[in-house]
Amino acid sequence: MNHPPQPRQSAQRELLLSVFSPQGSGRLLRRTFLVAMLLVSSGLLTSGAIELIFRYRESVVSIQTLQQEMAQSAACEIQQYVKKLTQTLRTVSQTEALVTYGITDQYRFQLLKLLRVSLAITTASALDHTGREALKVSRVKLMDQEELADHPADEAFVQARAGASFFGPVYFVRQSEPYMRIAVPIEPSTGEVIGVLMAEVNLKYIWDVISNIRVGQTGYAYVISPQGDLIAHPDISLALQKQNLNHLGHVQAALAGTAGPAQHQNLQGEDVFTTVATIPDLGWTVVVERLRKEAYGPLYASLVRLALLLLLGLGMAGLASVMINRRVVRPMEELRLGAEKLGAGDLHHRIHLQTGDELQVLADAFNRMAEQLQASHTELELKVEARTQELARSVADLEIVSQHKSRFLAHMSHEVRTPLHAIVNYTQSILDNIYGEIPEKVRESLGRVHDRANHLFKLITDVLDVSRIEAGRYELSISEYSLLSIVNTVVVAVENLAAPKQLTVRVTAASDLPIGLGDESRLTQVLMNLVSNAITYTESGEIGIEVSVSEGFFTMRVTDTGPGIAPEDQQRIFEAFEQAHASPERVRSGAGLGLAISKTIIELHGGCIRVNSSLGKGSTFWCTFPVRIKS
Repeated sequence: MNHPPQPRQSAQRELLLSVFSPQGSGRLLRRTFLVAMLLVSSGLLTSGAIELIFRYRESVVSIQTLQQEMAQSAACEIQQYVKKLTQTLRTVSQTEALVTYGITDQYRFQLLKLLRVSLAITTASALDHTGREALKVSRVKLMDQEELADHPADEAFVQARAGASFFGPVYFVRQSEPYMRIAVPIEPSTGEVIGVLMAEVNLKYIWDVISNIRVGQTGYAYVISPQGDLIAHPDISLALQKQNLNHLGHVQAALAGTAGPAQHQNLQGEDVFTTVATIPDLGWTVVVERLRKEAYGPLYASLVRLALLLLLGLGMAGLASVMINRRVVRPMEELRLGAEKLGAGDLHHRIHLQTGDELQVLADAFNRMAEQLQASHTELELKVEARTQELARSVADLEIVSQHKSRFLAHMSHEVRTPLHAIVNYTQSILDNIYGEIPEKVRESLGRVHDRANHLFKLITDVLDVSRIEAGRYELSISEYSLLSIVNTVVVAVENLAAPKQLTVRVTAASDLPIGLGDESRLTQVLMNLVSNAITYTESGEIGIEVSVSEGFFTMRVTDTGPGIAPEDQQRIFEAFEQAHASPERVRSGAGLGLAISKTIIELHGGCIRVNSSLGKGSTFWCTFPVRIKS
C-alpha cells in the first residue's frame, strides 16, 4: 500500500538537498581544486619564464665574449704582422755593410734583398742624415738617379731620425691597392742614427692574415682605417676597390670610440652581430661580423627546447587535472545529482560509482538508504516509529560527519601548517646566512620557496578562518589596544611588499586617538588585508592609510592609485572565494578570502566595511567600528 510522503521523509530529503546542493560543498571542492591547479600552473609558468630570461641573457653574454675575444685576437695578429715587417726593416738597417761603408752603393744589395725577403714591400729607400734619398729600389719600376728626392721635412724622416719607428696613414694607389709607409732609423750601432730606411708596404698581403680568421661558419674579420676605408677583407676584391664603410652604423660607432657588441647590417644588407678591437700603434680597427641567425642559432634552439619542456610540464599538470577531475570532482558531482534526485522523491534512482574508494562506499551507502526509503515508503504506516528512529540515526550520522569535518580541519591545521611553518623558518634562517653564505642563484630560489610557503600558509589560515565562520565558532579575544600601534605594525610588515614597486606608504593619523577595546590581532588582520590588497593591485603611486575617531567610532581608510574596481564587482568581492574580474592590467592573487574574513571581523565588532572605487581612478576601502566593543 503506497502512501504520500510524511513530514519526516520530506525533512530527510531536504537535508540531503542541503548537503549536496550546488551551493554546498561541491562548489567549494571545485573552487579549491581550480585554485590549486592555478597555483601549480602559475608556478610552472613563472619558473619557466624566469629560466628563459636568465638563459637568454647568459647566452648573449657568452656570444659577445667569444666574438670579442676573436676580434682582439685578429687585432693582435695584424699588429704582429706589421711588427714583423718593422723588425725586418730594422734588421736591414743594422747590417755589417753599414758599419763599414755607411749608406753607399754597396748597401743597394741589402735593399734588393729586402724586396726579395718581404713581398709586401714594393719600394725601399735609404735617406742620409740630411733627408736626401741616397739609394732607392723598387719591384714595380726601374729607378733612375734623377728620381731621388729630398725629404728633410717629411714627418716619416723626422720621426725616424729621432730614433722611433714611423707608421704612415693608409693611401690607395690607382684607387685600388692600399699602401702605407713605414720608416725606421738606420743605426749601425745603438744610438748612432746615420739615416732613415723608408719602405712603401702593399697592405693587400694582410689578406693572408685576415682570411684565416673565422668565427663559426659565417663569421669573418676585416680591417678599416681611421677614415673608414677598407684595408683588408677576406674577399680581397672588396679591399681592392677603395671601399669606404662610414655609412655602416657599427663602423661609425667604432670610429667614434663608442662601439660595443651590437646588431647591424653588413655590406650585403644582412643582419650581423658585430664586435670591434683597435690596433693602437696603427690606429686601425678590426671588425668581426657574424650572421645573426648563426650567432643566435644555438641560443634559439636551447630556448625552444626549454619551452617544449615547459609545455610538457604544463601538459602533465593538465593530465593530472583531468585525472583528479575524473577521480574526485566528477564522482562528487554524481553524488550531488544522485542526492538531489533522491531528495526530490525519485527513490528508484541509484548512484553508480566504480571508483574503488571512499566515494564508492558513500555512493553504496546512499543506494542502501534509497532502498530503505523505498521500503519504508511502502509500509510507512506500519513503520513510522522505526523510520523516526532511523531519521534520528541519520541526524546523528550527519553530526558525526560534522565532527569529522572539524577533526579534519584541526588535523590539517596541525599536519600542514606546522611543516609549512618549519619550511618558512628554515628558509628564512638560510637566507639570513645563519648556516653560512649561499650562492646568489640558490638565494633567489630559496627566496621564491619562502614566498610561496608564506603564501600557502596564509591561504590555509584563511580557509580555516572561513570554516570557523561557517560553523559559527569564530570568536574574538577582547582586550584593550592602541590603533596607532596596529597601524605601525602593519606599515612595518608591508615594507617588503611595497619596496619592489617603489610605492610610498603614507600614514595620516589623528593625534587624539583613544585606547580601544576589541580584538587587536583581528583588527590588525583586517588592516593588513586591506593594505596588502592595495599594494598587490597598485603598480605605481602611493598607498594611503588614514585613521580617525568620531562620536565613539574608529574609522580606518586605505586608499590606492591602482586600476580601480568595476561597480558590479564592489559588493561581490566581500564574499568568500570571490575577486574582481581579472584584466590585462590586473593580476589575480590569493584565493579571495581576505575581504570576506575582514567583513566578518568588522561586523563582529559592531561595525561595517565599504569600498568606493571607479575604474582607472584607484580605490578607497574604509571600515567603521566602535572604539570600545560592547560585551
